[in-house]
Amino acid sequence: WRWVMPDLVARLADEAAEVRREAARSLGFWWKEAGMENPPGADLWRAVFLADLNDSDPRMRGTTACFISEFARWMAPALPVLIGALGDSDDVVRAQVALRLGEMGPAVGAALPALSGLLRDPAWHVRAYVRQAIRQIHGQVPGRNPPPPASH
Repeated sequence: WRWVMPDLVARLADEAAEVRREAARSLGFWWKEAGMENPPGADLWRAVFLADLNDSDPRMRGTTACFISEFARWMAPALPVLIGALGDSDDVVRAQVALRLGEMGPAVGAALPALSGLLRDPAWHVRAYVRQAIRQIHGQVPGRNPPPPASH
């Protein structure tokens, strides 16, 4: 795969958005599999995903949020942009971003104030994912949370 990597990194700057997206996804999975900490082209790679968070198509913004959690180790510098995406006009995107931030766990504690602001979101599924994300960021695993303390 090493002989393909320079070509994929070059495709991150391609004119066509679809080519950039596919190159970014492929590189991300390879880097993750290889356990790379500081892969070549990571800044340009991150820029592709961040641009897709601002795409005019809400499906693209939601799909991008899904991929971001897969590659959390390289997305940390972009946390402010992810937190900003919690304010997306599309409820599905807000739900996806909340879900993915939760999957990133305690490392994204800076997202808690913005997530807490969505506890009153008009969309019930956004509120549900926000509650789950807050639990995950606090280190609790959904479905395995400790029972509430017994009352005396």
